[in-house]
Amino acid sequence: QPLIPGAVDTTQMGCLLGTIGYMSPEQASTGQRDVDTRSDVYSLVVILYELLTGSLPIPRQELNRTSLSQALDMIQHRDVEAASWRVKNHAEAEAHARHCHQTPIKLSQLLQGDLDAILEKGLSKDPNARYQSAGELAEDLERYLRGDVVQARQRTFWYLSQKLARRHWRKALLIGGLTLLFLISWVVIAIAWRSAELARIQTEELNTKLENERREALILKVDSEKTSGFLETMLGFSTPSQKGADAKISDVLEEASKHIDAMFPEQLRAKMLVRLAMGRTFLRLSKPIDALRVIQQVIDLDNVTIKESGTMRWNAAYIEIEAMIQLKRYKQAEDRCKEYMKCTIEKHSKEEWSNYRAFVKAYSRLLTKLDRIAEAKQLLETLESQISQGAPSDTQEFWTLRTDIAWLYVTWARYDSSMMSPAMQVIQTYMKEMHQLEDDSLVIVSLRSLHAQTLILQARYEEAREAYQSLLSDVERIHGETHYHALGVMQNLAKVYEMLGQRRQARATLMRSFKLLQKTCAEGDPVILNATLNMSIMHESHGEHWLALFHAVAWHNGLAKIKREDGKELEAANVIIRRLLPKCATQWMLWQTIGMKAQ
Repeated sequence: QPLIPGAVDTTQMGCLLGTIGYMSPEQASTGQRDVDTRSDVYSLVVILYELLTGSLPIPRQELNRTSLSQALDMIQHRDVEAASWRVKNHAEAEAHARHCHQTPIKLSQLLQGDLDAILEKGLSKDPNARYQSAGELAEDLERYLRGDVVQARQRTFWYLSQKLARRHWRKALLIGGLTLLFLISWVVIAIAWRSAELARIQTEELNTKLENERREALILKVDSEKTSGFLETMLGFSTPSQKGADAKISDVLEEASKHIDAMFPEQLRAKMLVRLAMGRTFLRLSKPIDALRVIQQVIDLDNVTIKESGTMRWNAAYIEIEAMIQLKRYKQAEDRCKEYMKCTIEKHSKEEWSNYRAFVKAYSRLLTKLDRIAEAKQLLETLESQISQGAPSDTQEFWTLRTDIAWLYVTWARYDSSMMSPAMQVIQTYMKEMHQLEDDSLVIVSLRSLHAQTLILQARYEEAREAYQSLLSDVERIHGETHYHALGVMQNLAKVYEMLGQRRQARATLMRSFKLLQKTCAEGDPVILNATLNMSIMHESHGEHWLALFHAVAWHNGLAKIKREDGKELEAANVIIRRLLPKCATQWMLWQTIGMKAQ
């Protein structure tokens, strides 16, 4: 380097011997102790650093700007920047890289690793950590040039592997390829094995499912054959040779129920289903005692006996409660409701929650019969709150519950006129919110019917007539004129016509519903008995006492045939008949003379 006048990088007499930028730390020490060959090695590495980076470890500009003491202090204590970092960040880095025919980034990548380590070792502040001679430095540089492991680097597995691969790149490439091939083969084999295992599991599951379906199909076939035979036996009880020409369905069912166990000796599932069906039929025919007798075995059914045992038991329990209500055993029915509600709510399953809701609604209807409407309302509102808080429920069931709540309000309004306005408000609120249901939903039909009933209670007969007419048109369009909702709407519409003094329309509507009921309902059905009573009331209000008497007698005989325990309805029928007899004595005598029967 040319001498610069006044610069401190020149050799000065009397203090120190050497060029400042190339001095070792021990030379820069004022004591100049331990100055030996290793100091020369340090200076050699400084020259190498300068060749590679284009600058001294401590840049010359900094040394020129400082005093001698400060420069010596920097040589002794300042850490040297890595060469790979210096060539990217030095002020003259780009010019030096261009001089080396490289870019700064490329030159930095070349210096990283071995050369950084060699320079770091040679520029160590501790002489013992440096190369101990120029020969050691030369050997390490030769190792670098040959691609061997240098002493300055820490011998990690990854470093040694890299060096080995570079020296024997053909073998490394072959080994890497074989390793990659092995890994790919292993992955392919693992995937194939996993796929085969999944296929085997799926095949086993499918075989198990098919076997279960085959067994169930076989069971259903046997059940079907047994059920078919039972139906033939049951229908045989209705032949003239067995029961005469006037065999009644209730007598046929009663006789058939005695042969259930004999017809199904081993088919428990089919036997229980038949018992449930017969129990519902007896209940429909207002024969609660027979219903209780038939379903008792289902109520006592063990939970683990058959797959559907839980559902069957709860269905039987529901029939049991309804039968007790018909028998006016209200206290016993209430105890049963509480017991079954407790059993179902403790299960916490979706199916049991559905059963719980059914028993709550049955209990609420029982409380209504006992004029405990406030308790029934609180019970249903509690259930509604439980559903709103995330209890498992589908939309249809939720709205069915709300319909029951609306029905309670309407029932309450019949006894308490102050409840008419709240009842109407509840129904209107529910009707606004039920847009999410399908148009043919029976929940919508029930709410609209309750809305019309509330209009009647408020003496808004014109609005009630329009509501019933619209509802009847929609029900007939969707479900047909023989649907039970359509028949119920017809009878209510006839009552509204009567209240409005439109007797011809009332008569035509009631006669139409009565004829449709005769076609669709069985003998002794409570629905047709109620329609018969309505016919009698209508004819009496029109002054047609003979027709009123005819239907009153028919109502009386229907009640007598189904043998209801409650004698209030029979007494009511007798009262109507005694009231009508004096008004049509001539027709009554003629009737007795020709021996006509009330059908």
